[in-house]
Amino acid sequence: MAIYQLTDKSLKPIAETSFGAEGIMERKDLQRLLRDQINHGTGQGVKNKAAFRALESQREPLEKVFGDELDWQELPESESCRICYTIEGGYRSPHV
Repeated sequence: MAIYQLTDKSLKPIAETSFGAEGIMERKDLQRLLRDQINHGTGQGVKNKAAFRALESQREPLEKVFGDELDWQELPESESCRICYTIEGGYRSPHV
């Protein structure tokens, strides 16, 4: 799956790597850190909302690359924004 860097004017692809090359272990690190959502926050509400809207303007290609629909939450009552995907099971599931 491609990962992109958000700039002021575009999305730029980041060079491909692997969890192993980066020293990331899926169960120990990735699931614990990502859980089921991505929160975006810079501590500056206006910049957060602008970054969220820039990502949301690319919603269709991002969801296509991701492989499913995402839950886009601008969170008007907050300075941060959220993009969620509900994962059934995962490291917290009693069935794992």
